[in-house]
Amino acid sequence: MNSPAQMSDSLYNALRKELRPADRNNISVEEVSHMLAENQNSFVIYYLAEFKNIVHQLEEKYPHLNSRDDKVAYAHVIVTFYVLANITAPQKYWYSQLIGNAKGVDSLKGLLINNYMNFAILYSQQNKPDSAMEILQNAVDITDTDTSLANLKFYVWLASVPIYRSLQLYPQAIDFANRCLSFYGNTNPGPDRVYLDLQLGKAGIFNLMYAAGKNPAFADSSETLVKKVMATPGIDSGFWFQQCYRMIAQLQYGKGNYKEAEKFYGIALQPRYAKEGCYGYSGLYKTNLYYNFSRIKQGISSGITAVLDIKVPPDDYFSLQELNRVLSEYYDSKGDYRNAYRYYKAYKNYFDSLNILGQRGRVFEAEQKYAVAQKEKQIVKLQNQSLHAKSTRNKLVMGGLVVVVLMGSALMLLYMRSKRQKLLRAAERQALSDELYAMEQQMEQERLLQRREREKAMTEQRKSISKDMHDEVSSSLAALRFFITDVKQRAADKETKALLLDIEEEATHVYEHSRNFMHKLNANANENYNVATLLSNLSFRFNKEASLQVVVNTDDYPVTNRFSPQQHAEMYRVIKEAVANSMKHSGSSIIYIKLHEIDKHCFFEIADNGKGITNQRHDEGIGLITISQRVALLQGEVSIGTGGTGTKITGRFPLEQ
Repeated sequence: MNSPAQMSDSLYNALRKELRPADRNNISVEEVSHMLAENQNSFVIYYLAEFKNIVHQLEEKYPHLNSRDDKVAYAHVIVTFYVLANITAPQKYWYSQLIGNAKGVDSLKGLLINNYMNFAILYSQQNKPDSAMEILQNAVDITDTDTSLANLKFYVWLASVPIYRSLQLYPQAIDFANRCLSFYGNTNPGPDRVYLDLQLGKAGIFNLMYAAGKNPAFADSSETLVKKVMATPGIDSGFWFQQCYRMIAQLQYGKGNYKEAEKFYGIALQPRYAKEGCYGYSGLYKTNLYYNFSRIKQGISSGITAVLDIKVPPDDYFSLQELNRVLSEYYDSKGDYRNAYRYYKAYKNYFDSLNILGQRGRVFEAEQKYAVAQKEKQIVKLQNQSLHAKSTRNKLVMGGLVVVVLMGSALMLLYMRSKRQKLLRAAERQALSDELYAMEQQMEQERLLQRREREKAMTEQRKSISKDMHDEVSSSLAALRFFITDVKQRAADKETKALLLDIEEEATHVYEHSRNFMHKLNANANENYNVATLLSNLSFRFNKEASLQVVVNTDDYPVTNRFSPQQHAEMYRVIKEAVANSMKHSGSSIIYIKLHEIDKHCFFEIADNGKGITNQRHDEGIGLITISQRVALLQGEVSIGTGGTGTKITGRFPLEQ
């Protein structure tokens, strides 16, 4: 389904060739999806106004869609745009639309799980970890109940990392990150985006753990991970180096090395990274913010003006807490106690809010542990009940086993006796059926031989009549023509000559008619059966417009031109018998007939797309036997195959030299 979105020359030229729409004035939702999937968020932000216009037109079209698949496709593209553009407000609505339309559709379970995870991450970023975990549990339930989606657990664990980090459950976040990394084994996958994101995500969590407890082991772990990412073979994107410099700067800031922090934040803010599109909105404002925090901590007052100009999202509690703490300390050092107190109060509010989030995390962890303990207790109880039930059941089974064995023995004796009688009756019926079948075969062979003898006699009789007429009638008529011609030449008067001319013309007509009749009579003796004519009639009668279609495939120079009269007659009947069998028994919609000459042999194939030969009827079996006999008369061989995809008759016979 297409939307009437349009695209400017600037955006069109900025896209890779394979991502450019076929019609810039009529971009399909699939084309928008490919553009968003193949570009980073910085690209979308750079062309934000244009993408907003395109997506806005998709939003206007959405209420008028009737197909569930279309609604899912549109909602997926729209929410993807808002995620890449870091516009959070509309994301909840479009996640709800997407999830609501994808629920209950097996083919969309993967997409549903992915959007449950993204929705959960959105709530965690908005400091609503309870809602995030509730939504993420839906994805967990699907992967636990559907074994075919077990591989998606990786992505559920991946989504759990930022949620547990927002709950300040840092060890658990590290654990989930390690579970994801275990999928890669001991090998370094190179510049794999998810792998590098996980490594840097762990480094960021270790930075937070170091800032909270000043444990040098956490700082060492962070530095090791950053060095590992920077040394990854094949990494040449400025994006990853910018992220690494941010992690180093964050660690130095947590250590109180503000000059080093300023240096590395400054490197991360270099123009070449902005040019390469390495920033999302979050990365840009945070890097600027902490760069100026580092300068303020060193007493550089121009950092104050810079941080006050930076718009920090209201849901970024960590940055807002640090902003108010830095400003409070700065104004306190300058003796401006009014502003110092004002920023300190704001700092305490955010500090308390983050403490509440931490408490929620601890409560959540306790609830999880309690739920696990209750489950284990319930499992033990069920196991005990199962053991008791199993013991009781074993006693009942052992008690009833003797009765079952005795009854089984009696029933077995009765069954064997009944089976023996059935086998005897079945053998008698089969013997009678085989006898009748053999009789029918013999009768059919006799009928076939009698028909061939009659046809042969008729052919010989026609040839004899033709020969006699040629020898007697034709020669007499020829003599009469010469006699009339001679008399005409000796006639004296014109009237007699005219009369003799008429008689001569009439005699000529009689002579030609008799010759035509003799030729026709002789031709009928040889051409009663013509395979080429039969194939032409079948393909004309059963064409594409008919319920049954016959498709004929022969050589450019038809092999039938080399058939003898006998080969014409036998193959004529073979093809008619095979087509009739297919029409009567197979229920097919198409029949293929192929005749080709290879090494002075005619190879033929007659196949249909019917149900094949299942419970073979006598008339169908006799027809197939007749086909084999006719091919054998031509010193040929035939094979008949059948199955769920239809019946195929293939064979060959030598052509006359």
